[in-house]
Amino acid sequence: MTDMTELIPWAIKRIVNGECEITLDKKDQIISMEIDPAHGKLSLEEMEDFLKRELSPEHQYLLFSLKESCSKDDMKFVLKELFPPWGLEIAENCKGGDWEGLISQLLREFKSYAESVGIALTKEREGLGSKRAARIEDLITAERQEASSYYLKIKFAREFAELFPKAIDRAEKMSILSTKGNAPKNIKAYLTEASRCYIFGQSLAALILCRSAIESSCEWCLTNRGFGKEVKEIRNDKLVNLLKMARREDLLNSIHYTIADRIRDITNEAIHNERIHSFEECEEIFYMTRGIIKHLFE
Repeated sequence: MTDMTELIPWAIKRIVNGECEITLDKKDQIISMEIDPAHGKLSLEEMEDFLKRELSPEHQYLLFSLKESCSKDDMKFVLKELFPPWGLEIAENCKGGDWEGLISQLLREFKSYAESVGIALTKEREGLGSKRAARIEDLITAERQEASSYYLKIKFAREFAELFPKAIDRAEKMSILSTKGNAPKNIKAYLTEASRCYIFGQSLAALILCRSAIESSCEWCLTNRGFGKEVKEIRNDKLVNLLKMARREDLLNSIHYTIADRIRDITNEAIHNERIHSFEECEEIFYMTRGIIKHLFE
């Protein structure tokens, strides 16, 4: 039987590439899907219609003049006029006299360029985007409202296909973290979110959540031991003082205290942008955090 970690990314890539035929029922619900590289291929007439929709009437006339005479020299002249940045390169990749080959190549170039722009714009949404990108996005949305949604789906489908095997590998390394004590909801939430961030490769977010989990665990355990007043009186360097108090009261032994303080130091670097930590470092911190939490709630 084919391993699911190979099958699922493979299927996603085929779907994104249009290599599938979907069968719907009367309510437009998917009932079957057939994957085949032949699906999604356009006929010559369909490719010509696509390019006619994308080109101005003047450019249509110039391009389709090659249908009658498609010599290499004619091809270079026309494509250079139509697409100054990359027309000659396209011509070099096409055979003289091969009209269908030329149309196929142009269609691939159009789709590749549009996809590159669309995916670049969707990436801009994830951080601080430029004003120029925002203007381009507005223009595309005004012209074709469905375009932004389409490229968003393409981007994340491809990313998920690449991520899926890694996520499964990381999840399989983990085991159930059993403890004798019952941790409060906020600590469980921090640890759950840190685990999901680690699994899906969001290492910086995982680091910060690990710090929050340790800080909240120390605070809760000390308060539960009767040191709530002292905990509330901490005004500065909260995690430093919580760890010292936890060590003083034997909530943390010397080994776990040293590990927890190292986690505090590394997460400080991450929060204050002092250096970028490798995924391997973040993975180590994640597992050390699980060990600290388990020790505190034993």
